[in-house]
Formats: sequence, structure tokens, C-alpha cells
Amino acid sequence: PLVRFVARRRQRRLEARLRAVGDGRAAQRAAYRFLLGRLAATEIGRLHQLAPTLGYDDFRVRVPLRASADFHAFAARMAGGVEDVLWPGACGHFVYTAGTVDGRPRMLPATPDLQAHLRAAVSA
Repeated sequence: PLVRFVARRRQRRLEARLRAVGDGRAAQRAAYRFLLGRLAATEIGRLHQLAPTLGYDDFRVRVPLRASADFHAFAARMAGGVEDVLWPGACGHFVYTAGTVDGRPRMLPATPDLQAHLRAAVSA
């Protein structure tokens, strides 16, 4: 009964948030512009000539799909203290994947922005 109560409460909160946003497209566009603006100031953003005004179709053309292994060198540089590589600022925390795809764990940056986002998501 307690689990059901908590689940219903969370569901009602989520439904209220979704109703407040409307169809969500404007919120998605705003989030895209905000994140792209942050990304443009990084090494990866400069590499792909990103800008906050870049349209999604142009983004898809400029930024190729990559395997997670392709990010190892970037993450290693971030672990070495280099700032503004994959995300603005320095990153002092890293997590490791379980390595379930190929048996090798991969190091992933856990930036302060990501940590704040996850904390907010858990408390929502």
C-alpha cells in the first residue's frame, strides 16, 4: 500500500508538470538551444563548429555518430584536469560502466551539471 501511494503521488506530480508545459515542443527547443550554447564553448563544440543558433538538421550533419570508445581520449583528458573538453568547466568525478557490451568498463565524466540534473530528477 505504501509503495502504491508513493507511485500514485509521483504520477500525479508528473502529470501536473506535463500539463503545465503543454505539448512540450517549445520546452524542447529551449532546452536544445541552451544545451547547444553550453556545448559550443567546448573543444568538441569548436571541433564541429557548433553555435546556439544551429538548427537540428545541421547539428545532425556536423556531429557524426560515434561509438562510446571514440570518447575515451576525450574523457581521459578530462580526467587529467583539462577543462572544456566535452562539457564546460572541469570535471572532478567519473563513473565507470559495467562493461557489459564488450567486457571493458568505460570511464564517463560525471560533471557538476550532470550531478545536479540527476539530483533534481530524483527529488521530482
